[in-house]
Amino acid sequence: MITDDQYQHWLRQPNEPRVLLAELEHSAGKEYVANHPYISHPGDSVPNQPYNDILSGVFDITSRLDALLAVGDLQLTDDSSISHWQEYLWRGYPVVLKLGAPDWSLDDFRIIARQTNGGVQEARRGRMVLSLYDASARLDKSIERPEINGKDRPEPLILGDVFGVPAIRTDTQSLNYIVSWLPITSVIVRDGNGPVMSHSPDYPSGQFVTQSYTPRSISCEVKEPHNTAALVFQWVADRYGLTLMPVSVPDYKLGLYYDGEVTGRQILDDVCRSIGAHWSITLQGELQVRQLTLPGPADFELYADDIAQDQVALIRTEEPWRELRFNFSRNHTPLSEVAGSVNDNDPAMAERLRQDWLTETRTHNLPDYPLAPEQSLDTVIADRADAVTESTRRMSIRAERHEVWELEVFIVWSGDIVGSAVHINHSRLTGRIGRVISARMSPTQDKTVLEVWY
Repeated sequence: MITDDQYQHWLRQPNEPRVLLAELEHSAGKEYVANHPYISHPGDSVPNQPYNDILSGVFDITSRLDALLAVGDLQLTDDSSISHWQEYLWRGYPVVLKLGAPDWSLDDFRIIARQTNGGVQEARRGRMVLSLYDASARLDKSIERPEINGKDRPEPLILGDVFGVPAIRTDTQSLNYIVSWLPITSVIVRDGNGPVMSHSPDYPSGQFVTQSYTPRSISCEVKEPHNTAALVFQWVADRYGLTLMPVSVPDYKLGLYYDGEVTGRQILDDVCRSIGAHWSITLQGELQVRQLTLPGPADFELYADDIAQDQVALIRTEEPWRELRFNFSRNHTPLSEVAGSVNDNDPAMAERLRQDWLTETRTHNLPDYPLAPEQSLDTVIADRADAVTESTRRMSIRAERHEVWELEVFIVWSGDIVGSAVHINHSRLTGRIGRVISARMSPTQDKTVLEVWY
């Protein structure tokens, strides 16, 4: 039995023969292919399974901190024995990729990726290509919600604490309004010019009944339980049948509101943009979220002998930010006119009802950077203290120039090293610790191309 330590040691050895196995499900069954002849051992959990050695071409896997996983196509050599495969339905079926040595038992191979088949991309004499796409594609499906009677629109989706969201009257025969598809924990109801209205809430249904009629639109301040990034990530993962890897993100109070179609991808993007994080689907098909921070203690080290000759290069620089306008706590229904009673009794609320956003502004004095950019960021953060914390953190990261270096190393990684801190013992980089923001791996070749952010 090959232990994990032995497997990692094997990956670091140059010129080792490496076998890539691909298990391809389709509408009529399952196919087993490899880049090298291979048959599983009699004692394996799947004994005596032959893998057809028709997998050809260089296979790359690219993972980036700021983008989704990219997996190369599967190129198959067709000697006419697989021509009938183009008749199968491939799209949407699982693909499992495994890596090991030619003499290992199948149970010692490690799964390096779980992907989804995109179908036959090309089929010609001697060659067939199957495209792959990662599991994030399922997050592009809209979240299904009931339609509001006669409105031809879905019930609103609220996650967390939101301000000024419109309530929708459900019918003309009653004073019943809906504000949220999900159950809520509290609601403050305001008439169209600001005064609080008496109402009878039904929190589990996200609805309420007002005590009196108003010809004006109604807006609300609503609280829903999924009010932190970690809770939203878990909610999205559950909706789409994904496993969420352990996350370490701040517990800022958030508020998200969607009155039309919305996908899991959009929700993840909105939250990650607000807290300075990135999400991805790992090679194992799990949802992973990582917040960008300055590199700390190194998670691993690389040495000059690990790096290909003359394959260390500075590829770009990032200027510090001159200013950051950090918008938070959006008012989804700003008012042009506010009732006199609100102006007189609560002028701060009257001003809030008129504003689209609350804003925290941070600046740097950068005389040495005449073209330093000014940034404006709309976020789903709901609380001022959290906005102060995150805007200050973001500007501390952008207080100085950053560099991105690219290097080619003679190591194959089967795990996801993107986001790790690395110390590189090279004459151009010694003494600095950077963060890996990209890795392009060729599992059947002894090389990985890294991008490291300093």
